[in-house]
Amino acid sequence: MKLRESLFLMLSLAVAALIAGTVGGYALAQAKDRIIQAQEKEQAIQAQEKDRIILAQEKAQVIQAQEKERVIQIKAKRFEYTPNTITVKKGVPVVLEFTSLDRLHGFNCSELGIRTDIPPKKMTQVRFVPQKVGTFPFICDIFCGTHHADMSGTITVTE
Repeated sequence: MKLRESLFLMLSLAVAALIAGTVGGYALAQAKDRIIQAQEKEQAIQAQEKDRIILAQEKAQVIQAQEKERVIQIKAKRFEYTPNTITVKKGVPVVLEFTSLDRLHGFNCSELGIRTDIPPKKMTQVRFVPQKVGTFPFICDIFCGTHHADMSGTITVTE
């Protein structure tokens, strides 16, 4: 029997007993308490179900976003990035995976708000979602030798 039907039955019995004069004040109070407890239990169950639905929706959104992420591997070494030209789409999540083949480098694309250190022989990830269209320069911002100024490239964001 559903909880609402049970509540209705309990309430109906309490009212019928009260009308018949067989229920005292204490018994009526107990019946009210049971009804209130049943209502609170039903509300708690509804809240849990709502939380489960929200959690499932959020999880689905995360999975969907992860499936759509574009992963771009970038190698850094004196005095270049490979690739040094990157094209991405506006609004599509991107993961830049950096690996330095020789020493500590930096990656800085200030116009897109991307900045990270790239330690040698370790992979570093940076996630971002491009929000504006254009071509944006990036540079190595940790001095790495005589041709350090040549260590640069561009990220192009298209519609």
